[in-house]
Amino acid sequence: MTTREQIITEARSWIGTKFHHQGRLKKSAANHGGCDCLGLLVGVARDLQMHSPKNKSRAFLSQFDDTAYTRIPNGKKLQERLENLLYPVDAKNMDMADVLLLKFGRNPQHLGIISDYPGGFGLIHCFRQVGQVVEHRLDDYWREKIVGVYSFFDSGFRLSPE
Repeated sequence: MTTREQIITEARSWIGTKFHHQGRLKKSAANHGGCDCLGLLVGVARDLQMHSPKNKSRAFLSQFDDTAYTRIPNGKKLQERLENLLYPVDAKNMDMADVLLLKFGRNPQHLGIISDYPGGFGLIHCFRQVGQVVEHRLDDYWREKIVGVYSFFDSGFRLSPE
């Protein structure tokens, strides 16, 4: 079983990977790679051979990848996909290695992974405006953008279905 620490370690190994819409390739000595925010999550799940905790078939999470989206994805579809594959958790109970669904404007359209960071939580994500995968503190600016929190782990704090 994959641990939270393994997820963070793998996500950090993607730091510096260049932004590329719909990309799924981690940087290496041979190239700069390329991914977007979903590509980072898919790549981490693929590299750790993670299964969907909610899918009865025990299929690998990376098998649920979908690259049929625009630069501003359908936020409702993205949210539904996360809810079908991972456990929704209350934001006040989020933990490192949980996945954040973030909004820009009114539209949920960005994903990141919560990390441990000096002084609290951090955020690992492929940030188009910076042009690569980065990690920084999860400050008030980013906390205000949280639309949903999803976990690979059933922590007992799941939100009840609405």
